[in-house]
Amino acid sequence: MPEFKEKWQDIFDEKCELNDFDEAWEFDKLLDIVSNMSDHDITREFEGGPGQSSTYQAFYSANAKVVKKILTFFTSSNH
Repeated sequence: MPEFKEKWQDIFDEKCELNDFDEAWEFDKLLDIVSNMSDHDITREFEGGPGQSSTYQAFYSANAKVVKKILTFFTSSNH
């Protein structure tokens, strides 16, 4: 979703120079916002070897109003 990527980039650009910037915490906080607004989410973890793991997370909502609310959040300038 390009809106998520843009919101993350805004947050990263704003905070990346701070000494106490915790990139993982900020990113997880953003994912939690989406998770709390969605009807359902699923997480899968993949182990590809030492240091090569990744996580896939998908979110779902059957309600168009909820999807619009999520998109509005990501296109707003507030974090």
